[in-house]
Amino acid sequence: MKALRIFPSHCRLERAFAQQATEIKRLQTERDSAFASCIRHRGQPPAPLAPFVLNSNFAQEPAPYDRLMQEICGNTGNTYITYAFLKTLGFAPRLRAAQQVSNMWTDPLPDPDQISAEHTHCFITLQDQFQAALPDYIPVGQIPQLTTFIRALRIPVVAYSVGTNFLPDDTRRLVCPELRPLLHALADKCASIGVRGDITREALATLDISNTKVIGCPTYFENGPGRILHKRLLTTTSGILGTGLFSTRAPNPVHFIAQSESLAMKLCLGGMPGPEDIAQFQAATAAYPGYGNAFLTALRHGRVQAFPDIDAWKRYINQADIRLAIGTRLHGSILAMSCGVPAICTAGDSRAAETCAYLGIPLKPGACGHDLDPGEQLAALDTDAINSRYRITYVEYLAWLSMNKL
Repeated sequence: MKALRIFPSHCRLERAFAQQATEIKRLQTERDSAFASCIRHRGQPPAPLAPFVLNSNFAQEPAPYDRLMQEICGNTGNTYITYAFLKTLGFAPRLRAAQQVSNMWTDPLPDPDQISAEHTHCFITLQDQFQAALPDYIPVGQIPQLTTFIRALRIPVVAYSVGTNFLPDDTRRLVCPELRPLLHALADKCASIGVRGDITREALATLDISNTKVIGCPTYFENGPGRILHKRLLTTTSGILGTGLFSTRAPNPVHFIAQSESLAMKLCLGGMPGPEDIAQFQAATAAYPGYGNAFLTALRHGRVQAFPDIDAWKRYINQADIRLAIGTRLHGSILAMSCGVPAICTAGDSRAAETCAYLGIPLKPGACGHDLDPGEQLAALDTDAINSRYRITYVEYLAWLSMNKL
């Protein structure tokens, strides 16, 4: 009997197949482990994890209107970011005063040595502050103090939802010089900075900051791996949620949930509207056809709300039989989708463009709701594509958490 001859090329091929099978098994194991760890959000987090949250934008209730707005940095959507990030890690999205600084741009900073001794991590919630010009709500003198605080920490630092926001005609897309030392401190202290999209990633790369990963925003992943978006029939009595600026010719009842609109926020949260709030509302009405009438109609019928409490915000959407959300608010769109409501974002800035492009959120920049048929818009939404993209970006989010050893 002749001996079976094994060609070297066959041996190499078999080894390659074996190595590939081993690698696939390893990746599947890592994926299953990541999914299992994230599903923990319905239980308790690991005991060793005791984070301090810088810039939580959580309102320390009860608080007078002006103090509340300072704590949330003027926008309830900011609160949602910390809420969702904690939730994806298995924490109840609540913090004691000693566990946070609500607004890092205005509040006193604690002793970094004490924070390092009492906590395991410093989580830093950011938004789209990194612009070509320093935002007017950021005092220049606070930036060196923040930079020094972050560099003095002896615990891991995790920064997320880091974003830029540039004007459409700004082709250079350079972050203002005042904020660059803070970004470099974050780069030195973070294993990987979670950024909203490619525009921000590229802007940071021009500053020689490369340890970034595009994750969109943690708000998109608060419901874990099982989030599936479905469409429901939109009848003439079904509610439509206006996220920011919105109007419609359709007879549907329109609800508005304010995030930073000063007139609506003061009417809902106990502030005292003044001439500047009326002027701001009139300017928005002039710029967006139909918005003024839609808002005032909703106000007369009790359909204008504002919620510093994210759970209350979600309860309102779930109880109002809302079938579609349209408007200029990015985080208003994301929260609606987390409640199972399909959403279309119409913001025209680079912040929305990069986040929606990465996450797969429907975006119609600059579109006016007055010119859109809500039923046609809902019918045209491809929820299969949205759900498919969600599964991909969710795994990428888990990978970023793993890079930060979370």
